[in-house]
Amino acid sequence: MIVVATLGVLVFGLVVAAAILLITGRAKTPQIKGSIPFGVASSIRQKAKDGGPFAYAGNRGDDGFWIAIENGRLVALKIQKPGTKSCNVIWRGSKNTFVDCNGHPVRMDQLARYVTRVPKTGHDKGLLMVDLTRVLPPPASS
Repeated sequence: MIVVATLGVLVFGLVVAAAILLITGRAKTPQIKGSIPFGVASSIRQKAKDGGPFAYAGNRGDDGFWIAIENGRLVALKIQKPGTKSCNVIWRGSKNTFVDCNGHPVRMDQLARYVTRVPKTGHDKGLLMVDLTRVLPPPASS
């Protein structure tokens, strides 16, 4: 009797686990279209001004970005070095520059960037909006 009850509980647990895996396995990540708010632009600008560029992590290794100030404007720099598939740049504050995966310096104007804007009116007024679907080439390549 105890063995049958134990087996029943185990089978029930496996059925529940299989149902959970089946349901969550079909879930899809929603496609985000257009610009996404990443916070109040004035505080983000101050953080970048005080501490240098800082990263927003993506959900994969290649889709994060760096927030930096370039010519007085906030920019969202692609974390991946242009022309590579898996070489992400990192900020080296001690050298005051970005470096690639081999430790070589990379200038800010050599990095691709996402389209950014800070609306002056409307619902998103004052927010840093980043469009992760639109990538601009690095200015140095133009």
